[in-house]
Amino acid sequence: ASLSAGAFFTTYESTKTFLHTINPSLPSSPATPLIPLPILHAAASSTGELVSCFILTPAEVLKQNAQMVVRGSSSSSSTHAFDGHATRQAFNKFRNNPSQLWRGYTALVSRNLPFTAMQFPLFEFLRTQIYRYRDGKGSRTNTLLETGIVTAMSAGSAGTLAAVATTPIDVVKTRIMLAAAGDSGEGQREKVINEMQAQGKDAKAEIEKAQRAARGGKAGGLAV
Repeated sequence: ASLSAGAFFTTYESTKTFLHTINPSLPSSPATPLIPLPILHAAASSTGELVSCFILTPAEVLKQNAQMVVRGSSSSSSTHAFDGHATRQAFNKFRNNPSQLWRGYTALVSRNLPFTAMQFPLFEFLRTQIYRYRDGKGSRTNTLLETGIVTAMSAGSAGTLAAVATTPIDVVKTRIMLAAAGDSGEGQREKVINEMQAQGKDAKAEIEKAQRAARGGKAGGLAV
């Protein structure tokens, strides 16, 4: 995660600087860039995300499949989940075809790219507007505390709005990554689905039992 995050921000900042440098100004207004800054920020963040996802995808695929191994195991011991056995077992599925580790790349990009392309233009816009507001009031201090608070508020607000719009895509991404392991992964998914359906039937039976008992109580009260 730290490697992919470092690759993202390195690519994002360098691409943003490059795009700002080559972006010409409007002939009628030299202070106004020809291409709006939100578009440049979206392009820079998207480029960074493409690089980040390429590094992150194998780890995400292994994690999703390791979780299925643990869930499908007959052992419920917590030590079994964290002793590395599940990760090794998931990795063995890809030993003969390592390229399958990047099978979820398109899905991960499809999930993360819209989020990032929305979040960073919003983040840059909100941060600029907050600083502009504080400059207008004459309350800007340029301290580390102020920078941290403004950045946190801008990033949190932008991330929340972007997450609301892109969370459903995460479901599709997870399904594709689970399918990367092949038939064995499909068998694990079917097992989980069957367990969920069985739990749903048990819950439905309990509800019906409670409803019958309630109806019986009402009937007894009316008989009295």
